[in-house]
Amino acid sequence: FICRLFRESNKTGFIKALTDYPYGLTAGFAKTDKVMKNLFITKLFLWPRFQETVKKSLSNLDANFVQLANSMTPTMQEIHKCIIDLMNSVIKELKSLNTVDVSEMTVENGLFRSWHRMLMHQLKPIWHKVSPKTKQLINDLGTLRDMLNALISFDCVTFHEYLETLRRRDFAESKYSMWLFEN
Repeated sequence: FICRLFRESNKTGFIKALTDYPYGLTAGFAKTDKVMKNLFITKLFLWPRFQETVKKSLSNLDANFVQLANSMTPTMQEIHKCIIDLMNSVIKELKSLNTVDVSEMTVENGLFRSWHRMLMHQLKPIWHKVSPKTKQLINDLGTLRDMLNALISFDCVTFHEYLETLRRRDFAESKYSMWLFEN
């Protein structure tokens, strides 16, 4: 929106941007093209932070950062503990099936989307041979990780609606996750 307004009034101006997530520019199909189109730019220069001109430009800035954090309520802490316990039980179940390399399969690793991508990449060549139960468990790990993110991102009403949506989705698709109906 802001870039469009800028471009309408200034056709020759330039836009300088920084990112902490450069992988986002390369992941997916024509991601960089979409970013350029959305920013209304025709030329793109990608410079790493260790390049001397970028380093000098960033060192001149005196950034003042304020970090605010809310602690979780006791109910949120209990939900968090339960989700972690569910992830542990799903990982134990996956380890017992012996269809996946379990050397790095821990709850701590399971919290990151990159680990899930790595797991999916490892299984891609044999995905058609993987049992439905294993597929379900791997998808469940992703869902549980998303639930942890939703817990700290959503308010309580939105989080409850998110959980109800998951329950309705699983019921509609007739795929019942083992953790969904546990107490």
